Amino acid sequence: MPAKYKISYFDIRGKGELPRLIFAAAGKDFEDERLSGDKWTAFKPKTPYGQMPVLTVDDKTMINQTGAIARYLAREFGLYGSNNMENTKCDIIIETTVDVLTAMIKLHFEKDEAQKEELGKKFSTEVLPQFFTYLCKVLKENGGKFLVGSKLTVADMAAF
Repeated sequence: MPAKYKISYFDIRGKGELPRLIFAAAGKDFEDERLSGDKWTAFKPKTPYGQMPVLTVDDKTMINQTGAIARYLAREFGLYGSNNMENTKCDIIIETTVDVLTAMIKLHFEKDEAQKEELGKKFSTEVLPQFFTYLCKVLKENGGKFLVGSKLTVADMAAF
């Protein structure tokens, strides 16, 4: 019997978006639980680490951490690499996108205006150009259609 899935996250894209994209690419049904305010406050103590996103499988097993969720789903749905080296290349892309997302979050939540301006300049002149240059290089080296292997993988969705 197929598993029942529920992804719990805030009502934003953020770290919950990659698991949602994997479900969509795999054509798999899932419950998309969007939490805020009192619902998040009540749910937080039930999570493994007090964070979201959380993937609940079959109403009992909770998986936390975006990367772990993405890798689990990619393996479940055949959206990881075809061998260990391709899996590792997917992992590299995922971790690289986490670096960019971390810089973006830091910029977004910076309260000091001078520091925010400096972070914004660095983000637009260093972080993003380095990221896109890297992705273009990887894509070109892999034939121009997918970042890893010869089919859609979690790496393509993470980069998206």
